[in-house]
Amino acid sequence: MNRDATEQAALWFLRLREAGADVALRTRFEAWRDASPEHDREFRAIAGLWDGFDDLTASRRLDAAVTHVRRRRGLRAAGVAGLFGVLAAGVIAWWQAMPRGEVPVIVLEAPRGVTREHVLADGSRVLLGAGSAVEIAFSREARDVRLRAGEARFEVVPDASRVFAVAAGDARVRVTGTRFVVARHAHDTAVTVLEGRVAVASVGPGGELALVAGDAVDVDDGGSPRRVMRPVAEAEAFVEARLVFRQASLEDVALALSRYRDKPVRAAPGGPRIDAVVQAARVEDVLRVLPGIAPVRVVEEDAATRLVPR
Repeated sequence: MNRDATEQAALWFLRLREAGADVALRTRFEAWRDASPEHDREFRAIAGLWDGFDDLTASRRLDAAVTHVRRRRGLRAAGVAGLFGVLAAGVIAWWQAMPRGEVPVIVLEAPRGVTREHVLADGSRVLLGAGSAVEIAFSREARDVRLRAGEARFEVVPDASRVFAVAAGDARVRVTGTRFVVARHAHDTAVTVLEGRVAVASVGPGGELALVAGDAVDVDDGGSPRRVMRPVAEAEAFVEARLVFRQASLEDVALALSRYRDKPVRAAPGGPRIDAVVQAARVEDVLRVLPGIAPVRVVEEDAATRLVPR
């Protein structure tokens, strides 16, 4: 075991649990993790070991204790395993003393034009598409995620004691361990299973649908889950910075284009449906040619570019 890598992983884990939406800190962490497979392996091990301690107050006290032990004993001399042994009883006591229901929420984001992968506290991974954001709320009883905007690919580490649940719009996705993609559109949510099994339900009417690898479901806001034909490659197109529009509304086209440019694109409900596959790097070209392939005007305003049906 490389004690330097283990020590760094432990300290990164503690910092990230308090960081919330600190994008700069998370960028530095991603660079450290990607620098070596050992860094990634050690961080996943630390995250799994401390996965039960999900309270921010406990994390702050743990961080203070790390500082105390470093000063009194020296972390290198004691080793991280020794540190955990010293702290375990105290952290468990802090955790058990915490008021129930206080679950910290961490916001993870990807900037416009850039995908970003994050390792969660349980070792699961989430790859965020450009301009996407999720809220993470892990506790001892549950692993809850809300996709606030955009699209994300989840690779969930199995945990029979805690279901991994994703909410996006009116869609609810439930899984114990698998890979799947969730995309939030203007008025619906798309779910595509890459590996394993998931269950998809809606907060509105309708029951729960069981999905296996290759299956796809759309959940309209206020509607029931409905099976659709969607190639897996299209669901993962955002990983390669491609935009796939299949009978997409102008609102959905505007949302997708906005995730790859500084000036947002806006569209009102209605208008034509768009079929196209384009590279995200050619967003400006899309806006130039759109009036030639669909009855749409592209209107430049000070605050936004607006798509207006003709």
